[in-house]
Amino acid sequence: FFFILFAYTILRDTKDVLVVTAPGSGAEIIPFLKTYVNLPGAIGFTVFYSWLSNKFSQQQVFTGLVSTFIAFFTLFAFVIYPNAAALHPTAAVDGIVAALPAALAGLSAP
Repeated sequence: FFFILFAYTILRDTKDVLVVTAPGSGAEIIPFLKTYVNLPGAIGFTVFYSWLSNKFSQQQVFTGLVSTFIAFFTLFAFVIYPNAAALHPTAAVDGIVAALPAALAGLSAP
């Protein structure tokens, strides 16, 4: 339980730092992300977790979810983050920014 809380605290604090320090982004994107990304994601995950809990034992659900998160964070640390410049869709985002009104600029933070 301690390690889950430790990982949660580190990730929660790191998430805002990564968003604020991203090129072309800033603190103004945080409310947008919390409303239109975190909230629907949390609702979707709750529904998914309920489905898993009804299908599998508690041990299987825990092991599966922890394994999924470990795999994702390993992939993020060794593949996604080091190659962020190559993976970022800069040209597509520039086109979206040009087409959207200023009020929707949060949808396409470069």
